[in-house]
Amino acid sequence: MRRIREILRLKHEGGASDRQIARSLGLARSTVALSLERAAAAGLRWPLPAPLSDRALRPCVIFRKVTNCFRAACQMMS
Repeated sequence: MRRIREILRLKHEGGASDRQIARSLGLARSTVALSLERAAAAGLRWPLPAPLSDRALRPCVIFRKVTNCFRAACQMMS
């Protein structure tokens, strides 16, 4: 899940294009686009909430059913 964190950071902090992100991370442009699409569908914004661990982030991005990732992260930490 470090990849989604890095993709979001580069997109929102650096203003990089999908193509630039893909090149810098060694990914396909379609992977970057899909990751950003899934993050948006899950309601993820940059910066990510501090308690959102990689373990909690995974279902937010993989499974689009999770709409409030921050709440999911807090529940997983309990």
